[in-house]
Amino acid sequence: MLPEISHGALASETSLLFLAIYSGPQYGSRRADIRASWLHHPLLAPGGPVTFRFVIGNSFDLETVNASVAHAFEAEVSQFANQFLRLPVEDGYHQLTNKTFALFRWFAEQRPARFLMKLDDDSFPHMERLLNLLKEQKQLHAYMGLFTECGTVQFEGKWAESCAAFHSKVYPLYAQGPGYILSAELVVETARTAASDSRCLSNEDVSVGSWVRMVNASEATSVHVVPLPSTMNACSPGDVLSLNMNSSAFHCMWERWRQGQDACCGDLKSQELAFPNKGHSQHCPCGYKQTCASLPHNACGESFSIYSEKPWSP
Repeated sequence: MLPEISHGALASETSLLFLAIYSGPQYGSRRADIRASWLHHPLLAPGGPVTFRFVIGNSFDLETVNASVAHAFEAEVSQFANQFLRLPVEDGYHQLTNKTFALFRWFAEQRPARFLMKLDDDSFPHMERLLNLLKEQKQLHAYMGLFTECGTVQFEGKWAESCAAFHSKVYPLYAQGPGYILSAELVVETARTAASDSRCLSNEDVSVGSWVRMVNASEATSVHVVPLPSTMNACSPGDVLSLNMNSSAFHCMWERWRQGQDACCGDLKSQELAFPNKGHSQHCPCGYKQTCASLPHNACGESFSIYSEKPWSP
């Protein structure tokens, strides 16, 4: 059984967005940075259109969480009990896929909002732009984020996959893990699909992309991919999401927002991976309508050999 949270403690099912902030017991300083900055946004006030929880597993990877860290974390949970969602999984980097599957199952059962957003605790959401975009989104099955197309499968290092789990040189289209959004209907279908998927990919964000691709293969379901203006490893003007940042910058960004300025602080010279005003023609559209001619192998063809040839809905 997954944990239940009363709708009174969250919000009614008419809430627009449930914000699942991924954290770990050892990242108390990151949660403190969030509490001191963007968590004060009026859109996150009780009764507003956005509800949130820090999402953490019920048990911990003892290689990264010692007794003192665990004790400090439990004290924090006692102080901010209504800010946490504890899932029945082990918490740790290598368990992220299981954590997301458990989150999807919980969300599918509870249906606390029209959209689910997974956000890492070192990423910054620009709430007005985000909410304005969601209010305009009318598609029943929407998958939103900073997308990677034709990403090369890694068989060594931190993001390695086993050959037995994945038999392709490229990944299907997927949204980068530091922040992405699924509509409630898509979460329900994705949770059902994931439960029947015999593979367990190492990379959580790729797993979600794979599950969504399987949902899209159904003749009854068409998934609409919606790129979000985002920057990886920095903040850029116009961002909806600024991903994988140093959370200490959140204080500066929050103060800039309060003063009516563009909420960006720090080095903006990092590579911008956002899609705004850039057509898909500049990117290899695996899973869309054509092959990756620039690659030394027919990458999209290989991807199609594993998944349905039905293209994503642009």
